Order: sequence, then structure tokens, then C-alpha cells
Amino acid sequence: MEKKRLMINLLVRMVSFVIHLLISFGLSRYVVEKIGADAYGFVSLANDFTGYAEILTVALNSMASRFITVSIHREDYESADKYFTSVIVSNIFLALALTVPFTLIVLFLDRIVNVSNDLLSDVRVLWTFIFLNFLVTIVGSVFGVVYFAKNRLDLESMNEIKANLLRMCLLLLFYIIFRPSVMYIGMTSLICTLFLLYKNYRYSQKLLGQLKIRREYFDVHYVREILSSGIWNSFTRLGSVLSNGLDLLITNLLISAQAMGLVSVAKTLPTKILSVFAIFSGIFAPDLTKSFAQDDMGKMKEQLIFAIKFLGMVSSIPLVFLYVYGDVFYSLWMPSLDPALMQRLSVCASAAFAVNLPLEPLWNVFTAANKVKVSSIYLFVNSILTVIVVFLLLQLTENDLIRMYIIICVSVGFSIIRGFFFLPLYGAYCMKIGYGSFYPVIFKNLFAIGAGTLVFRLAKLAYMPRSWGGLFVTVCFMSVCLLAMNYYLILSRADREKTVVLVRGKLKKIMGDL
Repeated sequence: MEKKRLMINLLVRMVSFVIHLLISFGLSRYVVEKIGADAYGFVSLANDFTGYAEILTVALNSMASRFITVSIHREDYESADKYFTSVIVSNIFLALALTVPFTLIVLFLDRIVNVSNDLLSDVRVLWTFIFLNFLVTIVGSVFGVVYFAKNRLDLESMNEIKANLLRMCLLLLFYIIFRPSVMYIGMTSLICTLFLLYKNYRYSQKLLGQLKIRREYFDVHYVREILSSGIWNSFTRLGSVLSNGLDLLITNLLISAQAMGLVSVAKTLPTKILSVFAIFSGIFAPDLTKSFAQDDMGKMKEQLIFAIKFLGMVSSIPLVFLYVYGDVFYSLWMPSLDPALMQRLSVCASAAFAVNLPLEPLWNVFTAANKVKVSSIYLFVNSILTVIVVFLLLQLTENDLIRMYIIICVSVGFSIIRGFFFLPLYGAYCMKIGYGSFYPVIFKNLFAIGAGTLVFRLAKLAYMPRSWGGLFVTVCFMSVCLLAMNYYLILSRADREKTVVLVRGKLKKIMGDL
């Protein structure tokens, strides 16, 4: 039953993500062609600013699901009610407090960042809607706990599919009827967030009807308990902002708005790749948390190893695609930009993924086991060093292109160090297993990516796709080949035997049902 639920969650979440991906890529191309790369950059920069605000909110909301879910699985519904109510009330106060700085940022936007006069009014409206969207998300975030607690991430993804389809229809309507503007992106995001808030509230009533929101359930002690653990996630978020979230702002202030747009476009594909693996990683989180709540460390270890091997199996596909066919993709997606430059910038931005992607589930272990302190402090120190090195290196050159590479590559370099040393070693320590437990998957994955890149570099000499159809067929063929290769490279003989038995069993069941 657990594996069936896992596959359902994965399938529906991937469908949701693909729809979101198609909308995102189509919208990005339209904005760059009709309005300009700098206009597209301000969409990403606004989201970065909400990321800065998340430093304050993540302390509470990142651990709320964990505490509520553990209480539910332990059938301590009174504590679950108190966590639930306390988080909602606290989020309302947080949203009200953030309204002041958000308003000031919008009013004095032209004094904070470099923005051309012809874009200023539209960008102000865009940022207003994006900030409002963030505030609504904060207030309603706790209602999303229902999907995590009940392991019904498929329902959450179905809601996201509906929201993405709604967003697509609204964007088409606005861009057909009205003049091209980036403000519609923020407007439709807010509308879809309100839709998701309504659906989350209804499912909370339906699946977690035993949870009640009452004034007397608000308890500062419960807020402090969550914050005592979540504060370290704020450090993690601060570290993430310092190492990655300042890229666009630094590029805007020290180079130009146009350069910011190019960096934003170049980071789009790596960001989407990371989002895919965050989805893959997230589907394992409910089971890991449940195993921890039931003190079943053996089962938790088994689930984690499976998750890492699974991600190792598929991580080479998007990276080999980017390394080999990235220039083809950019020539089709953004024909007005230099495809070779975009590929080089994207490869630099994703260089750490070869090490880090298979280990994504380890972040869920830190949260489930409530051991986020050490990882948060490490990331914070790591990020401070990143910022210092970036500013030092920027003083050595006036060349805008070299400066763009510096801004992207320094954080990636520190991320590679983190993936090679800290993450596998501290993950093994938290799980109380051998310190070398995760390195076989890392090295096998690196070999698989290198071999796949070499093979398809040679294949590209024989056939160069020049259309979306040709690229799609090529990617499908490449994916099948890489999965077949990784089946032998990454999985052990015992894993392969289990996989064959599992697939045969599924096929027999399907044939029997027919």
C-alpha cells in the first residue's frame, strides 16, 4: 500500500510539474521576445525578495508539518490542535508585520534596484501582486499540512494542476486582450494562490476534521517549541539567500538590468531541474517522518537508501541533456539570445547537481529527526564565505561577462564542496551508519553522467536535432538509454533482482486485471 501511494504521489506531482514547466517556459519566451530579458529578470528578482522574507517565516512554517504530523501519528490530537491553531495565529501576525517593508520596497523600487523608466510602473504592479501572493501563502500555509499528514500529496498535486490550468487560461486571456506586460504574471499567481487556499481549507476539513481552530488553543509554548527547531531552518534559508538568492540583485546593482535578465534566463533550466528533484525528494518525506514518529529507524534507513538510489538513477538524464543539447534547447526556446552563452551559463549554474541531486532526501532526514542545527550553521558559514569571495573576485575585473561567471560559479563551487563532504558525512552520522555509505552512489552517478555525456556528444555528431519534434524524440531515446545504463551502473545485483521481481509482479497484476 505504501509503495502504491508513493507511485501515485510521484505520478500526479510530475504531471503537475510538467504543466507548470510548459507554462513557465512558454511565458518566459513570450516576455523576453515582447518586453525584453530585463523585464523577465524582474519577475525572478521579485521572487528573490520574497525569498528574503522567508528567512523570517521559515522558522515557523518549515517545521509546522513535522510537529503536527508526528502528533497525529501518535494520536495526540490535543497537541495537534494546539500546534495547528498556534501556527495560524502566528502566521497572521507575520503577514501583517511584513506588509510594512513590502509597501516601502514597492514605493521606493527605483531607488533600490536599477529599473528603466518605461518598465517602472509595470514592475511596481508586478511586485505588488507577488508580495500579496506571498502574504496570502503565509497565512494559509498550515492548511497544506493535511496532504503531508495523510500522505495524500496526489491531492495537493491535483489542486496544483487545476491552478496551473487556470493560470494558463488567465494569462492567455490577458495577453490576447491587453498590451504585453509583466504585471499579469503576478496577478494570475495571486488568483491561483487564493484558489489553492480554498481547496486546502476544504481538504483540511474533510481529511483532518478532528483538528480544530479555537482561541483557547493558541499557546505561545507551542510556538516556541516549533521555533526552537525551525530557527535553524531560518539559518539554512539565510545561507541559501546569501549563496544563491543574491545572484540577480548583485548582477542588477553591479552590472546591469540586461545582464540580470541573462542570468535569470540561464538559471531557469537549472532551477527547474532542482524543482523536479525537490518533488522526487518530497514524496519520500511523509514516510520518513512517519517511520521516525514510530521509532522505526531500520525502516527509515531502508526508505532513505531506496530514495537516494532512485534519484541517482534519474539524475543523469536532465544533466546530460543540458551538457549535450543545451545549445539546441536555447536556440529553440530563446532564439533572440546567444544559445552557446546561455548553455555555458546554465552548465556553470548546475555543475553541483551531479553530486547533490541524489542526496536531496537527506534534507528530509534532518527535518524528520529534528536535527537541523548543524546543517543550518554549516550552510550559513558556507554562504558568508561565498559572498565574501564573490565581492573580492568582482574587484579584479571590469569585464561584464567574466563578472557574470564569477557571480554564478562561486556559489556552485562551495555547493560542490558541501555535496562531497558535509552532506554525506553528516547524513551518515544522523542515521548512525558508516560514513562512506553514500559515496558509492555519488561516484556511480558521476561516472554515469560522464559516460552519458560522452556517448551522446558522439551521437550529436551523427544527428543534430533542429526542431522541437526532433529534440523531443532525441530526449526520449536518450532517457531510455541512460535509464538502461544506470540500471546496471547504480543498482546492485540484489537491487536489480528485486526490481525485476517487482516489475513482473506488477505486469502480472495488470494482465490479470485485463
